[in-house]
Amino acid sequence: MNQRIMTGILFALSVAAFVVPGYWWPVVPLILLILVVCLSRNELDRALTGRLLGLPPVLSRIGVLLFLLPLLTMLPQVKDLVAPIQLGQTWLGLFLLMVGQIAWAAIMALILLIQHGPQVMPRAVAAAVATTYLAFPFGTAVVILMTLEQGWLWLIVALVTPWLSDVLAYFTGYFLGRHKIVPQISPKKTVEGSLGGLVGGMLALSLALPLINGYTYTSFFDLPAHWLAVIAGGIVLSVASQLGDWLASGIKRWCDVKDFGAYLPGHGGTLDRFDSVLFTLPFTLLLAIWGQIAG
Repeated sequence: MNQRIMTGILFALSVAAFVVPGYWWPVVPLILLILVVCLSRNELDRALTGRLLGLPPVLSRIGVLLFLLPLLTMLPQVKDLVAPIQLGQTWLGLFLLMVGQIAWAAIMALILLIQHGPQVMPRAVAAAVATTYLAFPFGTAVVILMTLEQGWLWLIVALVTPWLSDVLAYFTGYFLGRHKIVPQISPKKTVEGSLGGLVGGMLALSLALPLINGYTYTSFFDLPAHWLAVIAGGIVLSVASQLGDWLASGIKRWCDVKDFGAYLPGHGGTLDRFDSVLFTLPFTLLLAIWGQIAG
């Protein structure tokens, strides 16, 4: 446990070294996102190779880097075009991301089929799904960071919530866990740990939402609607985090690997640390959009 905790602390400090400067220079977190996407793609490729479904080297690398498509909304002409529309830049960035990912997934699959014939269909499907699995969530991170009001704080929410949820789930499960929740894909996870994770999600939002909305903590929690936002939003993000973790566990079990990587003792690799974030990023974007529309 001590090794896991120390590695987690050092990893968190390393991520913070990229994320914190984003308050002044958004390009710095973008560098982190590029590194994470590229490393995660390599780790996922190694895992899938054991199932003879390795990703096409060039096509998949292009595919995962298409997560940067929302940056096109930063062009002055584009910003002026969508400025009259509420959240126009955000909606356009999300649209570009979705269209780009769908189009590239189809193109990549077709290229593989044309090159190797119908017998390569499982690999073509795996390549299309794997690149979208990585690129779409991190593309929503670009949308959050570059187009939303308080986007930097929302990005921190998306990153911190799954880690805080995971920490509380881990310790709750360690000390109180009795009932298995998904033993077929992750034998150590328990119902009690999962409930502890929900508390972690609510705690993260209780710390973040007052800052995002410009309230003091006292005035923010004077309103029942804000309590509801913290509880509902925290549950949504924690559930998304846990689903992302379970899906990654299922992939690893199917590929017969313990971890996607091995250079973070007690934690695995990059994808092992960001598998939950892959699910919280899109839901954080939805919560932020809902908050700006409702607010």
